[in-house]
Amino acid sequence: MPGRHHRWLLLLPLLAACSQKPAVEPPPRANDPVPATSASSIISVPVEIDRALIAQAIERAMPRQLWRIDRPGTRCVQPKRVKLFGKQIKVTPPIDCHIIGEVTRGPIRLRGNGRDLIADIPIHAQVSARDVGGLLKGETATGDAMAHARLQLGIDDQWRPHGTLKLSYDWSQKPGIDFLGQRITFADKVDRKIAPVLRDLERQLPHELAKVDLRSKIERLWRAAFTSLSLNEHDPPVWMRITPQRFLFDGYGNSGAQLRFRLGIEALTETVVGDRPVDPQPTGLPSPARAPIDDALHFFLPVRADYAQLEPVILRALHKRAARPFELPKLGPIIARFDKLTAYGTTGNRIAVGVTLAARPASGKLGDTHGTV
Repeated sequence: MPGRHHRWLLLLPLLAACSQKPAVEPPPRANDPVPATSASSIISVPVEIDRALIAQAIERAMPRQLWRIDRPGTRCVQPKRVKLFGKQIKVTPPIDCHIIGEVTRGPIRLRGNGRDLIADIPIHAQVSARDVGGLLKGETATGDAMAHARLQLGIDDQWRPHGTLKLSYDWSQKPGIDFLGQRITFADKVDRKIAPVLRDLERQLPHELAKVDLRSKIERLWRAAFTSLSLNEHDPPVWMRITPQRFLFDGYGNSGAQLRFRLGIEALTETVVGDRPVDPQPTGLPSPARAPIDDALHFFLPVRADYAQLEPVILRALHKRAARPFELPKLGPIIARFDKLTAYGTTGNRIAVGVTLAARPASGKLGDTHGTV
């Protein structure tokens, strides 16, 4: 018996619970509800569409033939006057004519410039002056202009894209004819008709842009975001449960041939250790919320773990450590074997861990001592 008591005294610093004193009761189990800690995480989910779809929308909204010209009795040549004896005297009479022609556009080319989309629209005018004062049967003139429609896109509350246009154009070759030594131009007459056609484009564009159907893409992303993602498959399984709250919109930019909408999902995220949690129930797609998005992930991940999942993890760590002796002051190397582990929540926001083990000196002079710590 003295040898046995000597063995307990040697191992008392390591196995206080294994002494011959009355067994110490384990800490009480706490049944308090786990406080729900939550904060928002932001997940960047950019959406790209082919910029050619926007070009096609502009093509559909703008007719090929912009305007037909048919203006009889147009003053083509103003009278020439000279000053004689202090008075303006007509030298040549005014000359009227019948102007006929059309203005058409060519294929539209869309390019990006920062947040702007610029549609280059080539415009061609062909104009004929007939019955010029009864002197000419017909004379044809042509002219070319390049219209520039600077388009900025937005998204309404229903996720429908719309655009605002700023229009400008310049004649590279003004339409006109040479007659009786002077130039007769028709650019001003063409200009008056082109401007309202381009304004019609701005009115028609939202209807055509709606055919891009951005909303359906957004809805699929929103519903798919109510999910749980695997962070670790086993030992232990770990899941991130995502519950979206808002869909963020931070404008768009040009990326090669793509138009990139900067979108993000603001969600409540939590980490669950154990079996896969039930996916959150999807809600209806909310209206876009304006907020900055930097194409990064910002996660707040409170962890909710099942103690039954933590126990084997801790026990494996102890087994790994037990492969080599524990060096204890004054006792020297001690070999320990960990057989069972129990973990649970106790009072004071603490975790109680109970370990059933056996320990003996590495020298082999004494046998195993069993106990629970």
